[in-house]
Amino acid sequence: MGGNLENVAGYGQLSLGQAVHIAQNSEGGVDQRLAQFLERRLADVWAKLNAQPTSYILPADEFALLNYYRPRFGDSSIVKDATKRFWDNHKGQYHPPDCEFNRRIFISTVTSAGNQFDRLALALSDDVEIFRTSMAEPTQDDMVWSFVKDVSSLTAPFGHPQRTIFDLGKLVDDT
Repeated sequence: MGGNLENVAGYGQLSLGQAVHIAQNSEGGVDQRLAQFLERRLADVWAKLNAQPTSYILPADEFALLNYYRPRFGDSSIVKDATKRFWDNHKGQYHPPDCEFNRRIFISTVTSAGNQFDRLALALSDDVEIFRTSMAEPTQDDMVWSFVKDVSSLTAPFGHPQRTIFDLGKLVDDT
């Protein structure tokens, strides 16, 4: 739960994830300066969710923030749906091109913020594993990496429309 750092008076440079962690573990109430920072960020997250109520996928730090303030939202369908999207795998549909082809290349670019230790990812096409990878090593900045795999040997699965799944397990903790 890393990400961009912001100066929070009395705390120095904090990421949103760090600020939520401090708030969760504060005995006797949350410091007013930290609470103001969290409230500003919550307003930003709420604006994103309202702008894209059926499609916005919360990053881990925003999910932690929303979860921290969950009682405030009661039975909000926007919050329930956002929580479900956070935990669900990406599901899509593949439609082959309307032409002859003899080569299939799987190309993916992944971005991630914060510490991501040894998270495994799978790409499935109609429940056939076509790719397995592990997260890139943590860096100071957000990670971006791409991979390319020739999947031409998997001719049958790519000749017709099918369901695709990209499964990248989520773990939210204070690591």
